[in-house]
Amino acid sequence: MYRYDAFALVILTLVISMILSPIFRSGQIVFSDMAFGFTSDRYLEEIFGIWNERWSTSTLLNVARLGYIFPLYLLSLILGGSGPFLLKSFIFVLIFNSALSMYLLTKRIISVYDGRHFTLFKIMALLTGALFYALNPWVIFRIQHIYLLCGYSLFPLVLMCFFNAFDPKFQKQLIPYYQPFRAIIYRQNLMNLFLLAFIFTLCAAAIHYFFYGVLF
Repeated sequence: MYRYDAFALVILTLVISMILSPIFRSGQIVFSDMAFGFTSDRYLEEIFGIWNERWSTSTLLNVARLGYIFPLYLLSLILGGSGPFLLKSFIFVLIFNSALSMYLLTKRIISVYDGRHFTLFKIMALLTGALFYALNPWVIFRIQHIYLLCGYSLFPLVLMCFFNAFDPKFQKQLIPYYQPFRAIIYRQNLMNLFLLAFIFTLCAAAIHYFFYGVLF
């Protein structure tokens, strides 16, 4: 079964890399919300600290963005703190995570309702849905509002963790000797609730607009 997962990861990586190949050319992307600095340090100043001088708002509203940005920031330091690398890798990771999270959700649903035996035909069907979720016209247009895609890219995982924690059919497959009518919290429930909270925190990178509305 895992060989199919490896095959799926390769296909997702190749297709997404091919579609996004124009952004990997040399140069800086400057459009709408994607006003990243020429150095990655310059951009990190806008999401880490006390005050955002450019927008005259508290950077505390943007702390959730660190969950996505910081690993890529560390990679950018290898290339001398390249701002273009930070932005382009951010776009790639967002699109890839969108496809991967939808693949994992749909595979989980199929395993619950149709059994854990997967064929190449089923995997190809899942890949088609995952790629459409990641590369549909709405996503491509919304790249300009890049942080909206943080929540979008992980939303299927939020659903999967929610179902794992609360849906009896999903729990029965995960928990040995599961009894739905007993008032008991299993260890697997706690793990899924923790994952749900963690992933939802990463999704919060997309909701700064809500806080701006509350403040102003």
